[in-house]
Amino acid sequence: MLIEGVASTAELPSPTFALNAEDYSGSGDWIDQISGITCTIGNNTIFSSEEDGPAFFQFDYFRESLITCPYDISPSINSELTLEIVFKLDDDFNPDVTLGWIIGHDNGGYDRGFILSDNRFGGVGQGIGGTYTSGLSTPSNGEWHHAISTYAQNVDQSTFVCIDNECGTPTTASNNDGNSAFTIGGLSNYANHGIKGAVSSIRIYTRAFDREMAADAYNAYTEETNPDEGCEDRLCQIGPLFCKIFCSSA
Repeated sequence: MLIEGVASTAELPSPTFALNAEDYSGSGDWIDQISGITCTIGNNTIFSSEEDGPAFFQFDYFRESLITCPYDISPSINSELTLEIVFKLDDDFNPDVTLGWIIGHDNGGYDRGFILSDNRFGGVGQGIGGTYTSGLSTPSNGEWHHAISTYAQNVDQSTFVCIDNECGTPTTASNNDGNSAFTIGGLSNYANHGIKGAVSSIRIYTRAFDREMAADAYNAYTEETNPDEGCEDRLCQIGPLFCKIFCSSA
């Protein structure tokens, strides 16, 4: 069952960890501007910065391209946690050859993470200490997507995933602790779990989002990436001059 996206007026908390490829120097490690934590770039990770799109890191399915961040997302550290990810799968990404754990710290217990193409979860899912079916399918190739994976440890039906504000069936997370560092692009302990695609940003919040907060996060993302979306309709109600001044597309 899919739960349709909802409008929201909730106020988002500040992230405790945030990586944005736009902040990357172009060489060396990727440093979180909030916590100061340094994430190690993989030997085969490719950084790309283009004028007509966001900067991003490219992954190739294999563990040699993973980015490793020494930030513990285990439930013993934070019983509530939300992962926010902006990503794009390559045009030739094949969900049949990988389980697609785009972020995680799994060490054998279906630990916390976000999953894109694992048939044990029906496609999209999250590590909850076991398997379940979210009802969401692997997202389309070649397009940027916004994803939320939120956790409320042992709280009934309060853990869920969303892609582009379409949220899956809620479940109950009962996780053990995983590795003390998480990886981006796949899992450090397991082959055939990586993605072939790009990640432009990751944010971590030490709070479990509800549906309204997940919708707010998506709306904030769309406003950042498409600042003129809806601009003409809103401002032209005031007058055409406002459209001309404030909307670059007008």
